[in-house]
Amino acid sequence: MDCLSIMAKQKIGLYWGTFDPPTKAHFNIMLNAIKQGKLDKLIIVVNDLSGPKHYHTPGKDRAAMIRKMLWDNNHQQPIAIMQDTPIEIIVQTDNYKVDDKLVAKMNEDAWVVPVVGQDSFVASAKYCTKYEEVIVAPRGENEDENLKKTIKEHNLTNIRILSLESELLTVSSTKVRGEVSRAHEAGKTEHGNKEPQIDHLVTPSTASYIRNHYFFKDNFHAEHHHAARVIQQAWRKHKKASDLTNKDSVSESTDPKPRILKPLSLLNITQEYNNLYSQKYGQGGMGFITLPLKRFFQQSTRPTELQFLAAIENYCNQNLLLSEKEKNLLKLSAVNLLLFKISSETFGKGSLLSKILQTHVSESGQSNSNEIMNNFVEECKNKNINVPQHLKKLYEQDYIQSKPTLSSK
Repeated sequence: MDCLSIMAKQKIGLYWGTFDPPTKAHFNIMLNAIKQGKLDKLIIVVNDLSGPKHYHTPGKDRAAMIRKMLWDNNHQQPIAIMQDTPIEIIVQTDNYKVDDKLVAKMNEDAWVVPVVGQDSFVASAKYCTKYEEVIVAPRGENEDENLKKTIKEHNLTNIRILSLESELLTVSSTKVRGEVSRAHEAGKTEHGNKEPQIDHLVTPSTASYIRNHYFFKDNFHAEHHHAARVIQQAWRKHKKASDLTNKDSVSESTDPKPRILKPLSLLNITQEYNNLYSQKYGQGGMGFITLPLKRFFQQSTRPTELQFLAAIENYCNQNLLLSEKEKNLLKLSAVNLLLFKISSETFGKGSLLSKILQTHVSESGQSNSNEIMNNFVEECKNKNINVPQHLKKLYEQDYIQSKPTLSSK
């Protein structure tokens, strides 16, 4: 790859790790990789693959801790560096594996730069020759010579070694887990200290998350925490059902029953739509020729429209840095754009998809003014969400001229 083609591409850092838990050292690496590596974007991949590695906490919790670590609680917004350089968090599972080729494909053939710790680099240095650049985070004190030795052994000229704060070079997730476990065991004795001393190892938000979720205690691992969560959810559902069925003096009043709201989800729209369509039209006959009647009623654009809704939902699920408000705004805008399109169809008034979408919005408890966020198509493009051409044209030529828009701020 020549220099001019590299300069024209977006430079994306890809930082893999278990982050069990994320530490101040991880945080320091993230910030310095962006600054020193001059990255346009950083993607953090939380490994949650099955295999010999035994995780102490579930992948979603590790991703949540990173998200809180990147959030400025004082100003209630992402940390300052994210104003210019977006950071995405992806949980990598057996069903969704992330590598440099996938990231490049999802980001318009971007220039992908791996960000690795020294241990991982030493173990896989021979594979680094295929990259234009690799960012390496040193670990431990007085390790410069070992790092340079590895680089020299493999004749690597594409390595950028980060300059990190010396007091964080020896910070590790293993130390955090050890401190929490020791404090917990000491707390079982009469004079023990129940609070672990980890303020120098993790951010306050991470320390709080560890404490509230009972992590790294009593030899509990990810499987135990996942099982406990399933039991808690089952109990809450049982409790809610019991509360609704139990009648007392208050429930006997004329007040309407409380409405149970559901989060706005576009995940099962396609399946729900296809099932209802089959029930309504199924297989039928026209004259002496037997054909599926569905073909004569369904809009030819429906499959791409349903794929668009699924892409919006998948983006919201994978991008853990988005707030619930941002997710709802994105989903609601996609729904309203599709409803606007359906209203222009010849038989749009009786559209099954329209009824399904309106039902989902109503069940989420959101007031729908049929508006779409500012620069919606451009926002989707920036997020690598493909908007069908006919919806893009409808939005730009018809909707913008006729309707006010929601602010994305």
